[in-house]
Amino acid sequence: MKYILLLLLCLNIMSHAQNKKPKMGCILSQKGEVTFNWAEYTSNKYAIEGKSKTVKYKAVKKEGAVFKEILIGSTIKADFKNKDILAKIVHIQAKKRVGRGPRHGMIELQITMNNITKTLPFIYFYDAGNMIIKSNVNLKDFNLVTKKLYSEFSFGIHFDFALCEIK
Repeated sequence: MKYILLLLLCLNIMSHAQNKKPKMGCILSQKGEVTFNWAEYTSNKYAIEGKSKTVKYKAVKKEGAVFKEILIGSTIKADFKNKDILAKIVHIQAKKRVGRGPRHGMIELQITMNNITKTLPFIYFYDAGNMIIKSNVNLKDFNLVTKKLYSEFSFGIHFDFALCEIK
């Protein structure tokens, strides 16, 4: 009798182990144009807007399952008002998604401009394959102006998702 119960228990365990559904995954890869825009706020209520003419994105890894794998360590080189700017992604943290709204969170960028390097917090929004990374940057911190003057920096990166093989 003991052997029959033991045999039934083993068959039950084996049947549950075989009925597990394989996990599905995805591959995230950066494709398309990377942009760098800014809007400089002066004393009046209007912003002076601009767009970088040359943007070079160097991914630390071409593909991965999550943003951290392909973004942390990646760099973006661009021009800002005849100055070179280098932005290196050093940290990313997602915030809890509310409903069906866009994914969002915080990204820290190490910005080097005018031979000065600062690590600054940015926010990101990700929706429909497009990630927008934004923050207000004090240009006085980079010795570009003599008084406080803020410019909103906005980086845009396009990502594609592809279904992984069943593991």
